[in-house]
Formats: sequence, C-alpha cells, structure tokens
Amino acid sequence: MTVAASILSFISDYDGMITEIVKRKEIRVEKVEENNFSPRGAH
Repeated sequence: MTVAASILSFISDYDGMITEIVKRKEIRVEKVEENNFSPRGAH
C-alpha cells in the first residue's frame, strides 16, 4: 500500500466519521428543539 493510497483511505474513513458525527449532532439538535417547543405549546 503506497503512502498516497493510505492517505486516501484515511481521508475516506475520516469523512465517514465526520458525516456520522454531523448526523448525530443534527438528531440531538432536533430533539432539543422538540423539548423546548413542547412545554411552550403545553402552556
């Protein structure tokens, strides 16, 4: 495996990790927004 190939595979793995982290953050934000809006709607 050449250096370039190992770097490319690392970048693709890293990109996948970032995508997963971003998805999880978006899910968390949606949950927080739901929690914030629900009590206001109840009052």
